[in-house]
Amino acid sequence: MTFEDHQGDQGIESPRTESFIAKVFRPAVAGQIDGFDLSFSIMKMYNNVTFSQLSWAFAELVTEEAHMNAKPLLVPWIVLLLCLVSQQAATLELEAWGYDGTFQLSTNLPPGSDFISIAAGAEHGVALKSNGTVVAWGNDAHGQNTPPVSLGTCTAIGAGGDTAYAIETAGTIVAWGDDYLGTVSSVPAGTYTAVDGGEFFAVALATNGSIAAWGSDTYGQVTNVPSGTDFVQVVAGDSHGVALRSDGSLASWGHFNGTSGQPTSGVFTQVSAGHNYSLALKSDGSIVHWGDDPWGYGVDEVPTGNDFEEISAGYVHGLARKTDGSVVGWGAGEDASGHPHWGQAMPPARNDFQAISGGLYWSLSMTGEAGEVHANNFENGDFSGWDDVVGGSP
Repeated sequence: MTFEDHQGDQGIESPRTESFIAKVFRPAVAGQIDGFDLSFSIMKMYNNVTFSQLSWAFAELVTEEAHMNAKPLLVPWIVLLLCLVSQQAATLELEAWGYDGTFQLSTNLPPGSDFISIAAGAEHGVALKSNGTVVAWGNDAHGQNTPPVSLGTCTAIGAGGDTAYAIETAGTIVAWGDDYLGTVSSVPAGTYTAVDGGEFFAVALATNGSIAAWGSDTYGQVTNVPSGTDFVQVVAGDSHGVALRSDGSLASWGHFNGTSGQPTSGVFTQVSAGHNYSLALKSDGSIVHWGDDPWGYGVDEVPTGNDFEEISAGYVHGLARKTDGSVVGWGAGEDASGHPHWGQAMPPARNDFQAISGGLYWSLSMTGEAGEVHANNFENGDFSGWDDVVGGSP
């Protein structure tokens, strides 16, 4: 491909430059248009994570002919700009609050600053490090904080009541902990990108966008899994599941107390599920609740506002992370007056939260500075390192 440079001269045809555009600009609309929309979202980059793990969440452009005829002067500048970015390492540590009966908040909380993902079970935690290793801690009554020694490099984790899950780089699911009703021994074959556990069942998102479930089926949480290959997220509550489709719509199934009142309109960006209730984050940054308010602790009294970017449903408490990096909590645990109020809905006052996860009567988070994109030295047309930046198909 050739294109004009910023001075209007004919650029040199370069297979390498062409590959940049092929990777970064995904043709979306055929034909001629007056301009183009380049929209991309850079996932958080953590300590020791290479750019091959950076995901272009959305990159959209018209066909080569269209953008050539539309904005030829901008293309080389955009390509140049994207060639200059590189990663600044981050420092992300674990912080937890609430019930500490198995020392999951204090003595057993893993040290370090290289975590990239977290999951809170009933009384145990699971965390994924930037090198793909998994650590677990807390209640080990069923071996849930003891990952198998054969566990390989992983890309995702999940936690259930007394179970833990990880997805290895090949996409296979590995489970450990309480095997009640097959939550550990009945993991499905295939390749998956995400996994989550409920009380006695689990769900996973397959690479083709379909959903798998296994374990207890008392309320149809396994047999009534919605069909289709357009799902982008799936989570497990105690006895119900919730999923998000690529068009932003919702699906929920299983125990009726967790699914009743599900919104049938609106565009959503994230879902989470607790004990017989569900939460969803709307595209406008607001939070909705449906299902039950177990024991009247107020988990249905979601905070108002449009500045939320992450939600997590604990057993009977909710957590939400705001755009300013702070976290709010509601439901059980808004004080520490005694069971079931252990302060699990009382996050520390800080503005560097990067991820949250609600457990039984405790809460888990990652705090610190996320990686940033900054300018690299760029001399003599050196495009080295671009493959690391892009890391596969956008």
